[in-house]
Amino acid sequence: MNLIEIQAEQIEWSERNFGKQHARYPLLGMIEELLEFDAAWDAKQAAYEFEMPPLDVQASLEAEVVDAIGDIAIYMLDYCGKTGQQLNYLWQLRSPLVGATHHWANFAPLARRLAHHQLKGEQGIRGTPESHALAIQDTCRAILAQLEVVCGSMNQDFLAILEKVWSKVRQRNWVANRANAHEVAEQQVIDVSTMAKNNDP
Repeated sequence: MNLIEIQAEQIEWSERNFGKQHARYPLLGMIEELLEFDAAWDAKQAAYEFEMPPLDVQASLEAEVVDAIGDIAIYMLDYCGKTGQQLNYLWQLRSPLVGATHHWANFAPLARRLAHHQLKGEQGIRGTPESHALAIQDTCRAILAQLEVVCGSMNQDFLAILEKVWSKVRQRNWVANRANAHEVAEQQVIDVSTMAKNNDP
């Protein structure tokens, strides 16, 4: 699947699960996952500080990082869908912020910038709605550029991660399972896999 197809699916899935929502909601989700990434990345780096962790620990730590990357992208898809933008366009124009000095694996400054421009835009202060929207767009492009570098450092592909995480998220039905749709969907995948193995000749 390409980004345009995934975004079309995500728009339909989001409205089916959560109804018509303001764009601030997926933006809040993006901020949450950016900080989740920072925590997961710091934990991964700390685990390697003195010795090589066991293979199962390595896999678990990397899975946390990969999940955060995918979730950031899916919330960004949702934000784009609610603001009439195409993530494919932002991906093609991905670029670090001019003058940025933070480390490529540190997303806190970008999370702060998203919150600042969303808040000031809604308050109608310190700029026009258009200037705040453009600043958020530039920040999303910078986030994508940094995610590409992070993925490269792990010998992974950003678009492949997005597609993999989306293949799991799309199975979640938050209308039917308000408390644990993620767990229900994961169990269904396990059940289908087990059934397929049992039916193998």
